[in-house]
Amino acid sequence: MIKDEIEGVVDRTLNYEEKDKLPDDSGVYFLWTEKAIYYIGFASNIKKRWRSRRFLLELVKEKPIFISYLLNSIGLSKELEKKYIQQFHPLYNSAHNNESFTVMRSFKISASRLKLYEDMAKIENKSTSEWIRDALDFYVKIKGPLESLKDIFQESEER
Repeated sequence: MIKDEIEGVVDRTLNYEEKDKLPDDSGVYFLWTEKAIYYIGFASNIKKRWRSRRFLLELVKEKPIFISYLLNSIGLSKELEKKYIQQFHPLYNSAHNNESFTVMRSFKISASRLKLYEDMAKIENKSTSEWIRDALDFYVKIKGPLESLKDIFQESEER
């Protein structure tokens, strides 16, 4: 059971709604549900980091969501993050594990728009990143490289 595995290595577990109780200290954190471990990361300030990790929640459909953490120095936290990623194989830590997460992070794509892109990719029998790359290539041919970049960056800045 995931809860037993996680609680064997962490200092504390909180329900996501209790995120304001996260510490201002450095350490390794885990995002998980009863069915899967979704993400493992490290931060110099865990509470502050979670303000920028909200997009992960859009990808996790199962509830309740938990955040667990283990407090350590920054240097040790980096090493422990690597160790725990190798040990637990979280779903969203690697492009090899979840291409959609990587695309979403790289381009600041909303979860709803990413779902649309995933659906379009399935229709065309392509990977999501391949579909996005082809769509951007087509867009550049129509609008030209400069206008395309302006549109892409304007969309990212509006979020």
